[in-house]
Parts: sequence; structure tokens; C-alpha cells
Amino acid sequence: METYSKEQNEFEVEAIQLVRDEVRKYQDGEWFITENVAIAIRPLIRLLRKNYWGVFDEELDPVTKKRKIWVPLTRLIVDSTRKLSDIDLKDLTFGALKKKGIGVVSIVRGFVRRWLRVNFFGEVLDESILQMCIDGTVVWKTYSVRENGKTVVKRKTVDILNVYLDPTANSIQEAQRFTERALMSPLEIEAMTGWKNTRDMKTASRLHRTEVDLKHVDNNGDFVDVYEMWGLAPMRLKEGKKEAKGVFNAHIVVSGIETGDVRVHVCEENTNKDKAGNIIKPYEEMRYLKVPNRWAGVGPAEMVMRLQEWINQIINLRIRKNTNASMGLFKIRAGANVTQQMLSNLVASGVIKLNDLADMESMRIDEAGESSYRDEDTAKDWAYKVTSTYDIARGETGGQATATASVIEDRNSKTAFTLVIESVGHMLNRWMDRQFLPHVPKMIKEAGEVTIFGDFDGIDNMRQSVVAHLAMEELERVYQETGYVPSEMEMQMAMQRAEQDLRKDNDIFIDMVEDVVVENLETIASFTNETTDSTVTVRNLLDMAGMIEDPEARNDFFTQAMDLMGLEIPESLRRGPVPTPAMPTDPMAMLAGGAPALPPEMGGVPTEQGVTTGAVTA
Repeated sequence: METYSKEQNEFEVEAIQLVRDEVRKYQDGEWFITENVAIAIRPLIRLLRKNYWGVFDEELDPVTKKRKIWVPLTRLIVDSTRKLSDIDLKDLTFGALKKKGIGVVSIVRGFVRRWLRVNFFGEVLDESILQMCIDGTVVWKTYSVRENGKTVVKRKTVDILNVYLDPTANSIQEAQRFTERALMSPLEIEAMTGWKNTRDMKTASRLHRTEVDLKHVDNNGDFVDVYEMWGLAPMRLKEGKKEAKGVFNAHIVVSGIETGDVRVHVCEENTNKDKAGNIIKPYEEMRYLKVPNRWAGVGPAEMVMRLQEWINQIINLRIRKNTNASMGLFKIRAGANVTQQMLSNLVASGVIKLNDLADMESMRIDEAGESSYRDEDTAKDWAYKVTSTYDIARGETGGQATATASVIEDRNSKTAFTLVIESVGHMLNRWMDRQFLPHVPKMIKEAGEVTIFGDFDGIDNMRQSVVAHLAMEELERVYQETGYVPSEMEMQMAMQRAEQDLRKDNDIFIDMVEDVVVENLETIASFTNETTDSTVTVRNLLDMAGMIEDPEARNDFFTQAMDLMGLEIPESLRRGPVPTPAMPTDPMAMLAGGAPALPPEMGGVPTEQGVTTGAVTA
């Protein structure tokens, strides 16, 4: 029996009902193929997990009373697919969308790669790919919290049996609403910032973390069921006025639907936005194969689901028949006083006492024929073809296959799993772009100088760029206020003052970096070649550079090529003409191009073209 607090108003009761309706409506997640045929996604996921672990609903054979044998076809297919769909952190590349963003890419690349390594992202990715191959879909939740005065990004995998949304939605972001179920202890709920009604929570000891239907398991501890909904809700829940019209993007947290002590902890507007300013939910999904008009993906475990059932029947019928053929079946006359115990002893002793030889007669049982083995091979062959896990892809010999056939199988397998890798890569691109990169500028500033730049090359060049930027800011300010054009000597002195400020107060450097990153985060992160094939692009850039006579324009192509390869841009490519305050300089162009050139008498170094550089090491 559910109870409501006396303090709950009608709008909180409506919010509770909204969340409850979402859970009830999508309890099984039925996806209709025709008007008469539907697939219940939640029971399907349970079946796929049972197939991977090899679990029978009834373990004993009803005839022989022996345990049935589970053929590990699903596990073989899933594990082979996971191995062939692997993505490593080395596959992560960064590219600048604009020339002036190349300097920012160096900052972001170094910071993100270190964050991924420190947070064991490679291990997380391997686990998610395995789960995707079993369930067909994996959901990530990403959010930021404040810990010790710093922004910390949290990422967790949400069990697909704990999510509720329209099964025909194209994605979580496009779904009208998305609800997540989780278990939390009363202490965890009390510690949540901004949550209300967190005292004296009623707990239960038989709630299961995976899904609501597994309540009959042993005690897991005392927890509270918490449901978090993101999506459209009536405007009156936000305004607290009955006459309020329309809807808003809501974030509602309700607990106690399972324990009976129902409470509203959060009912607020969702203000999370992507770079384009669109409201987003803090979730991203990864699907093995996306099919039209169905949110849940299709994984290899589902592809071989019926074949798994068929091959189990083939194997266990053959075992039963061969066992009966070796043990023997007998016809026994009624009233012959032959017991089951006597028949069991026949196996050990080989003798059974009969009053009359006619009381028991042996029945002829033939062993399983060749057709049983052909059916088994056919089932396996279908499974390998539908999932593209050929022998050569699994690392096995091709048997009687010719060398040509093996090459064709290898090529087809790689082509099929390239699509799977791209599917994983697209999800990671979305996650990086929508959920992670927006937090990077603030995290870079809060992390500190050593943490930021300890893990990638080019720190000296970056320091020089920052010094040049600070000096140009000062000279530009003087020019705007007085109209005075400083001399080259005054430019050098301005750079020296900027260097001294940088040495004296490192916060200037950090503040400068944050501003640059925030204003120019035109960076794309890619785990797949679908967006940019680095090898082909670099080759094209170099070919185009060879057709251009202007050295400065040619250097632009070389700079882009070095950036795509993730290499440090050499100083020779950073040199450029001397900027003057009379010609206002874009700070980001300075960041990409390096320090301004200076004459030899002011410390510059002559080059072949007669241009000098005045790089200052901070």
C-alpha cells in the first residue's frame, strides 16, 4: 500500500503519477512487427542473457532424468564478435575544424587522453562492447559533480533492464521521455545535492539492482528504489499553477514506488545543452545493429537465438538416443516384479534375476544417424554466416577451404565488423561531443598546469604562444587607446613583461588557456574513420601542398597534416610575418602560428628566407 506525505501537494502527486505511468507503460517494451506480432524487449533481453550463460529452464531431461547439455553457440558467437569489434584508446584521434583551432586541439588532445587513461576507459569500453554483443544495446549516463572544489565527470553503464522509454523511439535524445531505475541507500539519497524529502526513507531488502521483477532473490541489503525521468512534462509542474499551459523539459526524481513510501526529490527544468544549444538528456546509447522503428539494437546473441534452441535439441536428442542404444530399453510384462532398482543394478552387475525369461525383452535402439551430425553442422554454419564469424575470423583453420575461399571469408568478415566498429565509434563520437567535451574547458582550468601539460609534447611552443598572445593584447590596448604604433623594441619589451607575468602568476596562463578553449572549441574527436580517414586525408593534403608555390600557404597544409597525425608541429611551420598593432591580430591565429618574428639585433634567429623568430621560453 503506497503512502503519501501530508506535505505533498497536487503537483508532486501528479509528478509521481507521470513517472509511474512511464514505468507501467513500457514495462515490457513491446515492439510490434505486424498488428498481430510483437516482440517484448525486456523478456527478450532476459532470454539472451540466459543463452549466453547456458541456462535451461528445466535442467533435467524428462526421459533420462540426466542434466541436459547446453551447446555454447551463443557464447562462441558473442566472444568472437567482441574480439573482432574491439576499439582501443589509440584509435582516438582529434582534428581541428578550423586552422586557428589547431593550438586548442593540442590542449584538448593531451587532457582528454590523460583523463581516459586515468579513468581506465579502455577497460570500460571492452566491458560495454561485450554487453552490447549480448543485449544488442548499451546505455551510458554522464554527469558532472563537484568534488574537493573541482569539476569531476562521472560515467556509468545503465542496465538496459532498468530503462523505460518508447520502444519505437529512434534514440534516447529523440524520445519524449526517458526513465532510469536505480537502487540507492538512504545515506546516498541524503548526500545528493539539491534533493528534498530525503529523511527517514523506508527501505526494502529484496530489491534487485538489475530489474524490478527480480524481487524474490536473497537479501541484497536495505535500499530505496529511485526513478529518474528526463523529458517533457506539463508546465504546471514547474510553475505550480493549474492555469499554466504548455510543456517543458523536465528532470523529475521519484522514489519509493516499490517500497510504498513514494516521494518527489527533484522536479526542475533540464538545462543541459549541447554545443548547438539543444536540450539534451545525460544519456547515450550504443547499438550493435540499428533496425528501423525499434530503439533496442539487434546483437549477435539475438541473431542466433533460434539456432541456439535448435542445436540444443539436436545435441540432447542425439545424446538421449545414443545413451538408450548403449544402455538398452526393455519391454517388461505386467506383474513380472521387475523394479527400477533392478534395472539400475543391471548397468553395474550385468545380471538381473527373472522368474521367467519372457518377463523382459530387449528393444532394438539404433544410434543417432549421420543426419543428426549434418543438422548440427547446418545450424552452426547458419550462425556463422548470419554473424559473419567465419572460421578464419575466429582464428580457426578453414578445414577443407581453399586459400581463395579463406581470403574471401577474411575480407567479408572484416567488412562486416568494420560496420560494427563504426557503430561503436559513432556512439563514442556522440558521447565525446555532447556529454564530455563541454566539461573540458572548466576541467582544464581546475586541473592545474602540471596536470594539464605533463602528458603531451609541445609545451614550450604553447608557452611561447601564450606569451605572444599576452603581449599582443597589451599592445593592442595601447593602440586602441592612443593610436600609437609601438616600435619593434617596444614589442620585444612587451613580450618580456608578458613572460615575467607568466612566471610570476601561473593563473594567468590557466585563465588564458580556459578562455581560448571556451571560445574556440572547434574540435572533433573521432574513434572511427567514418568522419575522417586520417591516412587518406594526410596524403591528399601533402599532394595538394606540392601543387602550391606560396611557401606560407603550403605550410598551412603541412600544419593540418601534422595535426591529423597527432604529431607536434615543428617550429619551422610555426614561423610567420611580424604582426603590428596597426593591423589587429587574431589571438587564436597567434596561438596557431607561434611567437612573432623579430630582427637579429633583438634576439631573432636568421632563416633561409631572411625571416627571424623571437621564440621566448617560459
